[in-house]
Amino acid sequence: ASAPAPEEALTGGRFRARWADGTASDVAPGRRVRVYWPEERRWYIGEVREVDGESGESTVLYTDGDERQHFLDEEAFQVEAEAPAEAAPAAQPSPQQAEAEAEAAEAEATEVAEAA
Repeated sequence: ASAPAPEEALTGGRFRARWADGTASDVAPGRRVRVYWPEERRWYIGEVREVDGESGESTVLYTDGDERQHFLDEEAFQVEAEAPAEAAPAAQPSPQQAEAEAEAAEAEATEVAEAA
């Protein structure tokens, strides 16, 4: 089997994700990784599909569909940094709540005007 498509070919050489050096504790199914292939002198991107808890061997599915077994703790690899949590959008009031708030604000404005 041939090597997976290199990162540069997939991204035009401008990769936007942040990567951090990986450790064995970072390897989990669903985690995106970059594995360095020394014979190719390139990093290749994939997703961990399985991790054998006994042997530590991981199955990585590369972006071009190639699937390989790796002992990632014995290889140079990086993990995609977790994206920062997006700020939750402000809750929008229901139409009934918005109407009640508008009526309350109007009543308050009327009281202030009458008191003046």
